[in-house]
Amino acid sequence: MSRFYTIDGTEYPSVTTVLSILDKGENLLSWSAEQACKYISQNLNSGMSLDVLFENARINFKAVRDEAGDIGSEVHGLIEQNIKGQWVDTKNLRPESRKAFFAFLNWRREHKVNFIHLEMTVYSKKFAYAGTLDTVLEYEGKRFVCDWKTSGSIYDTFPLQVASYREAAKEMGIHTDGEIIVRLDKNTGKFETKGFSDHHEKHFQSFLRLLDFYYTFKARRLKNNPRTIEGARIQNAA
Repeated sequence: MSRFYTIDGTEYPSVTTVLSILDKGENLLSWSAEQACKYISQNLNSGMSLDVLFENARINFKAVRDEAGDIGSEVHGLIEQNIKGQWVDTKNLRPESRKAFFAFLNWRREHKVNFIHLEMTVYSKKFAYAGTLDTVLEYEGKRFVCDWKTSGSIYDTFPLQVASYREAAKEMGIHTDGEIIVRLDKNTGKFETKGFSDHHEKHFQSFLRLLDFYYTFKARRLKNNPRTIEGARIQNAA
C-alpha cells in the first residue's frame, strides 16, 4: 500500500513505499512456502477436504503477514508508552507482543539510553521523500537514528531505511553519528542490535537509486511535487 506525506503543501512518497519496489525474492518465497507447510501440518486431521486444505494453505501467508504487522504496530505502541513513562499492562497481550516488548525492556536496561526524538516525521525537500523514524537516541556515547523491528531477521531494506531517515534528519538540522536497528524477536524474547554507520553512504546511494526508479516508473502525480511535475511536462512535450 502506497503512503504519502504532505509537507508544506507538497506530497512526497514515504520511505517504505519507495523500498517496497524491491522484490523480496527467494526469502519471501521460502517464507510463504513455510507458512503453507505449517498450515497443512496443523490442519491435516481437521476434517476439511483436501481441496479446501490446500487452498487455505496457499493463502495462509497473508493472514500470518497481517498478524505480524499487527504485532509490530502493537509493540511500537508499547515502546512509545514505556519511553513516555506511561504504565504498560502486559497481562492481556498476545504472547508474541509480550516477548518482543520484554526484549525491548531488557535492551533498555542493558544500555544507558537517552531518548531525544520519538516517532518523528522527517523529510528531504532536496531529494523529495519523507518518513517517520522511530527514535533518535543517545546510545553508548553517540547519537543514532534507531528503528525497532519485530521481524524474524535483519532484511536488506533495513539499512537503506535508516540511512534515508538519517539523511532527511540531517537536512532538517538534526545531527546524528550513525544509524542502528534493534530487532526484538517476538518468538524468543531476545534482542539484536545492528549498526550500519560504516556503510552509510553506500546504503543511502542505493536508496536514492530506488527513489529515482520510483519517480521514473511508479509515481502518480503527487501534489506540487517538482519531480512528478517535471516528469509530466516532459511526457506532454513528447
